[in-house]
Amino acid sequence: MKYEYNDIAKILLKYYPEINEKDEHGNSLIHIAIQHNQKDLVNDLIRRGVLLNNLDCCNNTPLLLSIKEGYYDIALELLENKVDIHTKDNVNDTALIISARKGRLELVIRLIQQGAKMSDKNKEGFTPLFSAYTENHTDVLIYMLENTSNVNEKNSKGETLLMCAVKDNNIMICNYLIQRKKININSKDNEGNTALILASQKDNFSLVKYLVENGANVHEKNNQLKDALYYSSKEYDYNKYIYDFLEPLMNN
Repeated sequence: MKYEYNDIAKILLKYYPEINEKDEHGNSLIHIAIQHNQKDLVNDLIRRGVLLNNLDCCNNTPLLLSIKEGYYDIALELLENKVDIHTKDNVNDTALIISARKGRLELVIRLIQQGAKMSDKNKEGFTPLFSAYTENHTDVLIYMLENTSNVNEKNSKGETLLMCAVKDNNIMICNYLIQRKKININSKDNEGNTALILASQKDNFSLVKYLVENGANVHEKNNQLKDALYYSSKEYDYNKYIYDFLEPLMNN
């Protein structure tokens, strides 16, 4: 007779019920069950009262591990059982950061509804918002933007989401942020650049014009004392359209 992994585990549980004991890697039985995508066994362990917030050697709870492994149905099942959603792993990723990075909207919605913190940052300085944006998960990003008031948060470079969108020429996100959210359009990154200066550096005339029309200050200078006009001038990388648009505004 051939036994499946799940069958063997259940036989062992019958005669060795120490369900929370860990192996040399810090894995408890529920961690191992998740690694093998054994949803029935996970449910059996939950019914038996397994500790749902046990940590492995990488500081993974069963919830964190299930999301990382891509077993989202198990993650959703765990979320039905009052697990700790705020635990951080060894790189300070939370369940929400990982779910946002992987583009799992159903998990993001559930986690936010249960009170997951959108302000948490991992060791790279990424919040859930920046994690979703970096991986181009627009549906997740828009959902989170609709459920946060902190649209001016910055990454480790001091960049706001608007600045990142400008650098990527992401017109849709720029428009969404400016039209629907209370954006600090003149916020500066660690180098003193504003979104307008970045748009000028990128030779993006349409974005330069759009930002100015929506309140961007043409007089702002970065840490090198250079403004948006400078980056369109012959001293840097001449862009006639941007220069001719900005130059008359400098005297206002």
